[in-house]
Amino acid sequence: LARDGIGEVREAAIEAIAAGGPESRAALPTLLEILKEKDVKLRTHALDALGAMGREAKEAVADIEQQLKGDVKAVKAAAAFALAN
Repeated sequence: LARDGIGEVREAAIEAIAAGGPESRAALPTLLEILKEKDVKLRTHALDALGAMGREAKEAVADIEQQLKGDVKAVKAAAAFALAN
């Protein structure tokens, strides 16, 4: 997932992870890697997936909080949503 160069494929995969909710915890390391990328859309989807995991993503809190420091409103909103869940 993190190495696939096709954005649409990666977005669909992240959406599938989000749909799995807390049961998708195994994807946590990959989602954290995606948060380091420049692609706003992928980062937003990754944050949505982390939010869907709820407490299962508690070890990602510091990484999610980092996303609040950026300038992109969509990423900041997704990060706030993820932290609220």
